[in-house]
Amino acid sequence: MVQTTYTKARNNLAKLMDLVTHDNEVVVVTRKKAASVAIIAESEFRSIMETLHLISSPKNRQRLLDAYNRAGEQSVKPSSIEDLRREVGFVKE
Repeated sequence: MVQTTYTKARNNLAKLMDLVTHDNEVVVVTRKKAASVAIIAESEFRSIMETLHLISSPKNRQRLLDAYNRAGEQSVKPSSIEDLRREVGFVKE
């Protein structure tokens, strides 16, 4: 994480945006008499918003946590791509 002041950020905005997008860095801009602001890549923002959406429902959150735990325990036998396609109805004809 990079921290900078508002004045420095304004003077180096293009470089900071390159740092955020190319190096996946988070830039925190501090301001006098105002709250700090974080600059993150749009792709990272979208990922965070998708995660929030997926865990917003208690039922879905528990389903995802259960699947995560099963994957870590390796208690479910892996399936082939073809088996998964058949299971969900995506069989090539």
